[in-house]
Amino acid sequence: MSVWNKISDYGVEKLKTAPQRRRHRIGNQLLAIVVLVNLGIGAMELLLYGILLSRDSATYFGYAFAYTIPSLAMNCFAIGAYYFKNKTQDMDWSFLAVVPLVVYIGMFCVFLGAELMVHIIFFVLIPIPFFIYGHNYVSRIVLQEAVIIAGIVLSLLSYLYVKPLFALPADLAQIFRIVPFLTVILMLVLVSYYYWRQTLISDTQMLQEKRQLEDLLNNIIPRHKQAEKKYRNLVEGSGDIIFSLDADGRIKTINKALRTHLAFNPDEALQKPFEDYVFVEGERETSIEAALFRGYLRDVIQEQKTHSFRMALRHKYQHEAVELSFTLEYTETEGEVEILGKATSVQQDLILHFLQREKGRYTIGNSIAHAEILSHKLTRNLVKVFSTTEVQALRISLREILVNAIEHGNLAVTYEEKTDAQQDGDFLEFLRMRQQDPRYKDRKVLVEYLFDQNKVAYQITDEGAGFDHAVLLSDDSDSANENFLSHGRGITMTKNIFDLVRYNETGNRVLLVKHLSETEVENIPKEELVRV
Repeated sequence: MSVWNKISDYGVEKLKTAPQRRRHRIGNQLLAIVVLVNLGIGAMELLLYGILLSRDSATYFGYAFAYTIPSLAMNCFAIGAYYFKNKTQDMDWSFLAVVPLVVYIGMFCVFLGAELMVHIIFFVLIPIPFFIYGHNYVSRIVLQEAVIIAGIVLSLLSYLYVKPLFALPADLAQIFRIVPFLTVILMLVLVSYYYWRQTLISDTQMLQEKRQLEDLLNNIIPRHKQAEKKYRNLVEGSGDIIFSLDADGRIKTINKALRTHLAFNPDEALQKPFEDYVFVEGERETSIEAALFRGYLRDVIQEQKTHSFRMALRHKYQHEAVELSFTLEYTETEGEVEILGKATSVQQDLILHFLQREKGRYTIGNSIAHAEILSHKLTRNLVKVFSTTEVQALRISLREILVNAIEHGNLAVTYEEKTDAQQDGDFLEFLRMRQQDPRYKDRKVLVEYLFDQNKVAYQITDEGAGFDHAVLLSDDSDSANENFLSHGRGITMTKNIFDLVRYNETGNRVLLVKHLSETEVENIPKEELVRV
């Protein structure tokens, strides 16, 4: 590395960004040029001083102070600014050189007068602040430019109102009149050369970057296209429904497996709410299924993590629901929320073939989502003895009873309160507030379950005050619909699906029994039918 490069790069390695390093390198070069130019001027000063002493040593001996000492002081200031600027990485130290330099040049204007036109050297200083400061240092640039312009103004005023303190003889003045012009020309040449060099370097770098970019494009684009094609084949060839949703739950992308599982055209599904494909019983606006899906979507967005659950979707041509296992994952693409989803067919457990008897006991809180999950859990093995349609009906009925135990039992929500909240469109918010109520939040629902060769039975107990179940059990579906609207039909539906629906006297415990065949019902004693 050359000496000039060492001077230029001194202290620059401590800086982090390329613009900072570039400006500090320029600052180093300008300070070095100031010293070099000043040394050149100093040499001419010594030559001039020698000529003056040879003519009249007694008269010109006092010129030593005017020429030699200020020149040495100027070099000391420039070297000090160079050192402290690179020691602290603070460009403001350049002010330590600019101010003395302005004073130094102005001093020569006063000493020598207008004849030598020394003030022209000031013009060289004007671009310097713009070289060493970035666009966000306007105040520093303005300050240094103000000092330089003040020096020019004071120099011109000195020509008008101050007699030259150390006027040169006419013959010497004529010889050295060219020095300021040469100084300015030299600085302009150096600046021009610098910008030419920077342009050449930039062009070379741009050419290199262009070649590198072309190489990258030639190699990466084919690979990217190949990877994209492979990814598309994997997604489109997958047997699972793979989709993406926006923050409102609308479908952004979905693969061809939608047609395989549900017979819907993927192109027609785009921009539609995914919950439109959720299988619901009754009115979609008030259905638990649609509300649950919205709840799962909200949880994924708020918690920003993956959620897994089971949910039934509707088939385009069949009334039968299609149960799938879902995974939703939160992502952000260019600042926009995106939900990546996968829906997989529920695989039948191989060990189900060996199942003879199953018994369990579960406790859940007051979450409708927990009721949905538990209803899947408690009916998944029934496919061994019931059709898919029958299992779906049993699951929905069981879930309705669990939801009743939570809402009307543990949370003491009246039918009137639920009707009003549903009509206002804020039932889920109403339910969340009731779940946080200290009077109800710690209540649980107990579920006891038995599945054997003769029957499947569920006993559900809540911690509520109970209700008058006799009226509901005697009502038919039409009157239930008339009296209790869409959310009052759960018990009536359960009566039609289960062989036995029996409440305790209080009304906070219900026994649901479904027998496996009519023959078994006829041959089993009555008291055995309700024993779980």
